[in-house]
Amino acid sequence: MRLFTLLLCFIGLVLAAACSKKLDSSSSDDADLFGTPPGGSPQFVAARAILVERCAHCHSSFAGLSAQEWAVSGYVVPGAPAVSPLFQRLRGAQVTGPRNMPADSSLTSAEIQTLSDWIASIGPDVLPPDTTSSALFLTTIQPLLKQRCLECHSFPLSSERALVSSGYAVPGRPAQSPLFTRLQGSGAGAQATMPLDRDPIPASERAAIQAWLTGLRSSGTTEPTAPERTQAALAVLTARCASCHATGRTATSVDYSGAAVPAFSAFTSDAAFVQAGLVIPGSKQNSWLFRALKVFGDMDRMPQSGAPLTAAQSQSLEKWILLMNSDGN
Repeated sequence: MRLFTLLLCFIGLVLAAACSKKLDSSSSDDADLFGTPPGGSPQFVAARAILVERCAHCHSSFAGLSAQEWAVSGYVVPGAPAVSPLFQRLRGAQVTGPRNMPADSSLTSAEIQTLSDWIASIGPDVLPPDTTSSALFLTTIQPLLKQRCLECHSFPLSSERALVSSGYAVPGRPAQSPLFTRLQGSGAGAQATMPLDRDPIPASERAAIQAWLTGLRSSGTTEPTAPERTQAALAVLTARCASCHATGRTATSVDYSGAAVPAFSAFTSDAAFVQAGLVIPGSKQNSWLFRALKVFGDMDRMPQSGAPLTAAQSQSLEKWILLMNSDGN
């Protein structure tokens, strides 16, 4: 009888251990899927848990971003949830924006508050020092845009390079820079509506923005020629994309209307990308090729295997698209 009782106790202990392991399996599965958490403040750790659970199964690259990478990528604006693109996409968030994510459900009010608290807690020092922007930008343009625009818009104002990369500023071309052409009084016609429902900004401030854009150069260096930009972009696509896109494929995104995607080796000029519908000159936001990129594009899909493009690789593609002539030639 005593032996039987001991046997039952042993079996009970084994079953309890098995149940405990099963209950803990979800966290280990997440570690296998998304890697070791990158650490950070308690607010970030809590926010990351939500992003992994509610977003990362579709946006897998989200799980590996540190707090600094969230800010550098432009998804969050330090200290400002209401103008952070990540927060503006959340269903249930009380802000202006698309508010269409997650696609098939809504976050709870507690989850939304946790993400808001995290973004609000991020200080400006999370961004690396800006050593490339001009004195005019740092002393005049950046403060002006913060005062006039950030209440409604999520402009990436950390540096001149960020504004160029996002497409708001085109170096040397005020007339092609949305940051200028959307201003009331810029002479750009019906699109010049900003600030919306308010008086135009003073002519002196418009002139300062125009002069800054006219003199703007990327990183203070001579702008690469169009052929050099094309070769840099082709080098990125060859290194990171051509191994999978070696034969003709079909795009499944509705943005590309299911059209056949030729092998990337068939593209040897800007015009080829434009004619195929992969690139819209001057607009990375509307270019299917850029939108498909992990981290940097809103579709967050490519490369399907391997790490996202580096920041330098992304910037090569951005500059190539933004400064491409309208006919791709």
